[in-house]
Amino acid sequence: MLFEFEPSGINDTYLRITRHAASCILAPVDAWNGLIRLNYAIAAGGQGAGQASHIIFRSQDIGWDDGRFYWKGKAFPVLVSTLMVDVLNERGLLDSDEAERLVFSPPAYPAAAGSDEELMLRALLAGCSFLPIYDTGPALSTGAPPKVTGFVLKTLGASDTHILKAQAGIPALTTPAREMLHRELET
Repeated sequence: MLFEFEPSGINDTYLRITRHAASCILAPVDAWNGLIRLNYAIAAGGQGAGQASHIIFRSQDIGWDDGRFYWKGKAFPVLVSTLMVDVLNERGLLDSDEAERLVFSPPAYPAAAGSDEELMLRALLAGCSFLPIYDTGPALSTGAPPKVTGFVLKTLGASDTHILKAQAGIPALTTPAREMLHRELET
């Protein structure tokens, strides 16, 4: 599911994805937690909120600076809506086997992504939150930004929270937290 992409449109505010010698223009909708949601750019309206065909990429993979796309390359989608699968299939960007896998199984991730990273990405998309815990030591008096020392994991379905350590700026999942995320994503 690797797509080639390049900036497109006025001031590089759209993204063209290409695959199998076919392409599609996408418009940015919103960005959060290093992810960007792109909608299929269509002239006719009529699709309500939440019904738009969309595909989500990691914004650092495709080079989004909250105003324009600024490099070209290749990227894996993080999540694809079923309506977007239909659009990609109609435009010849997918074959039928790939379309079926996208609809009936979790999206394909790059081989370099670890299982905890995949789990946290899926959890964020499902509504879980990882709230940072900041150091409140004496370094704050120097004007330096506070250091992130950990994260509070909250899910929509569980009433309890988990405190996670920060490793290289990202949450380090514990076994109970990992099990809670699996339970949350299965429901």
